[in-house]
Amino acid sequence: MDFLQMLKANIKEILQIHDIKIKFPENLTDIEITDIYQKYVDNVKKYLLNIVHKERIGYFSDNSQKKSIYAYAYWIMTAKLIGMELDEKVFRILKENICGCQMEDGLCWDESIVNLQYLNGDGWGARHFMPHYFIAIERLGIKARYSLKYVTPFYKNDILKKLLDELDWTHPWQSSNVVMNIGVSLFYERERFQNKEAGKAVKVLQKWLMSHIRADCGMWGEGNLKSKSFKYALVRGAYHMYSFLIYDNIDIPFKEKAIDLILGCQNKYGGYDFQANSSACEDIDAIESLIRLSLLTPKYRHVEIRNSISNSLQWVIQNQLDDGGCVFRLGQFFDYGSINMTSNKNESNLFATWFRTLSVCYMYDFLSNNIREYIDLPGYKYPLFR
Repeated sequence: MDFLQMLKANIKEILQIHDIKIKFPENLTDIEITDIYQKYVDNVKKYLLNIVHKERIGYFSDNSQKKSIYAYAYWIMTAKLIGMELDEKVFRILKENICGCQMEDGLCWDESIVNLQYLNGDGWGARHFMPHYFIAIERLGIKARYSLKYVTPFYKNDILKKLLDELDWTHPWQSSNVVMNIGVSLFYERERFQNKEAGKAVKVLQKWLMSHIRADCGMWGEGNLKSKSFKYALVRGAYHMYSFLIYDNIDIPFKEKAIDLILGCQNKYGGYDFQANSSACEDIDAIESLIRLSLLTPKYRHVEIRNSISNSLQWVIQNQLDDGGCVFRLGQFFDYGSINMTSNKNESNLFATWFRTLSVCYMYDFLSNNIREYIDLPGYKYPLFR
């Protein structure tokens, strides 16, 4: 980073700090950690219940004019994560709207948000929704109506390997989204439909990941580790990949290198980005990976990792607003792929609330050895202690 870039970054950080009044993390006792967690969860419950009381279930934010399948999914995913019970009416609404969206090819359809990105994107859209869909229906105790025909081309080993080889790994986060969407779907087919061909494809994916992991950082991507932006992109990408190995008890090599890199990405406020107001994605990508890698190497930098997670917990809760919901990034308008999935500056939305809450739950469970009921599938939400 040259002098002008550094100057711009510092000015931007100063303005952000002045605008949103970020607090520095402090040393916390176990009791303080529990109190922070409980207060956070109680406020999230208030937020979710208020959505129901206002008859706004299915709306992404107060800014949304139409309902979306993403919003229904995030509501149930968040509610069940923190142990909320569903009354019969809410359960029926969620079941009808989430389960009824799947098409015969296995993908889900939602007229209210369909656009070119929904059809073709991997960072948001039909393929991206599927890992969320699996969690939502599992939380409702339901299996997908249709098998996932859209992944059948990848049962041919050469097609999946060719795709993995041809992805642009100089942009690891973008490429990892493609892998995440395909991989989670293959695992769902293997686990819930007992599909042996999907199982073979999973092995192809795992073999590729093991043969392409970098020895200098324990992650996937093509670029120079001296580049700050590339290092952060590596962390965001690796988050999408680790579960495909951990779930099947495949030992990840170079774990210590990965831990070193993640710890080096944390800023002085507790977030895991060079910006002061790190986003929900940037934070959880580092938080979950750091925790899982630490559990696999419990003696390596253990105190530093616990301190890092404690600091991050204090940062993440600052993204919760007075209504109990959370923002994706403090001080900024948020556009999540569709005009019906936006939120104004410092306005709660269900995606951010779910992702922030998942981060808080992972951090609390790690720091307190708490056992929680997660969904036992690779992807966005699977158990820490298996």
